Amino acid sequence: MSSALTPIPSPTNLISLFTSVLLREWQSIFDIVYRLYAFLTGEGNRGMYEILDYETTLELVDPHGHLAHFYKRQKVRFLQDNIISFQDYAWGEGDLFSEYRCSPGVVADRYQQGDRWNILISLRVSNRARVCTTHSRQYVPRVRA
Repeated sequence: MSSALTPIPSPTNLISLFTSVLLREWQSIFDIVYRLYAFLTGEGNRGMYEILDYETTLELVDPHGHLAHFYKRQKVRFLQDNIISFQDYAWGEGDLFSEYRCSPGVVADRYQQGDRWNILISLRVSNRARVCTTHSRQYVPRVRA
């Protein structure tokens, strides 16, 4: 009786097989390794920036509290490259945006969601990761009498 022996692959054939699979699937392998790294280090959900310092001031202008000035200042560090916009929120009644000011950037879009206004600020420059900047906003909320 003759037994069929399976050939033992040579180290050269194994290296060739491994290299061909690696070259063909490198993007999938990289994606799996990156997702595993992000999961283990908690960096998967870290956002676009971190707030290093935050200060707000509400200045009541009239004695009845119908007119106020709201000032907001944030120092942020960008965690990703190529950040070109920033989101802000505003509350109040009347024409909030006639006296809305932001620096740096300009208001690119705004929409109301319930009692809150969502404001998209175009920074007019592409920011790099690890860059720290200070963002200032002010607006004048009005309260009905």
